[in-house]
Amino acid sequence: MFVCVCVCASVRARASLRARARLCARVRVFARVCVPRAVGRLSTRKVLTSQWIDGRKLAEIPQADQATMIRMGVDCSAAQLMRTGVIHADPHEGNMLFTPDGRLALLDFGLISLVDESKQEAIANSILHVLAENWRELIQDFRELELLKNPAVWVDDNGRATTGLGPGVWKEIPFPEYLEAFERSMLQATGVAGMSA
Repeated sequence: MFVCVCVCASVRARASLRARARLCARVRVFARVCVPRAVGRLSTRKVLTSQWIDGRKLAEIPQADQATMIRMGVDCSAAQLMRTGVIHADPHEGNMLFTPDGRLALLDFGLISLVDESKQEAIANSILHVLAENWRELIQDFRELELLKNPAVWVDDNGRATTGLGPGVWKEIPFPEYLEAFERSMLQATGVAGMSA
């Protein structure tokens, strides 16, 4: 049995159907995860047909299996991020099934994110830096990930940095000043100064 998963009208989208099918294959490297295979003989330039996968949604399985499925989903997401660089970017309950043989099935690869090796390394480093409470290096990781381009702090009407819960505005600040403010904030939140460079 087969199911049509994607119909595209534009030339650009049609070209991406084949590319998406190739990218899906890169996620198939995990033993406990299954991804529908594209069926070339039933696909056209406008329609991508994939194999049918039997399974049940999270809400339809026993609680013990739900915990297993969630754990597999988290492990799979981390592995996609760190090993393949191809990420199923829409992993909601409707796009995942628990198969009769106890695997996680990922469906609908309409949204895919690609992460290059430098970003994979920055993500791995950011996890290590959070665990080590090394806030300065965490900020460097954020810069590498392009999450922090123009540092800014929320300031009140008197120009003092504040929590952001009251009235105020964003004020761009030099990077060293931002680093100090971030580290102070983390110290207040965690009670740990971190490993300042």
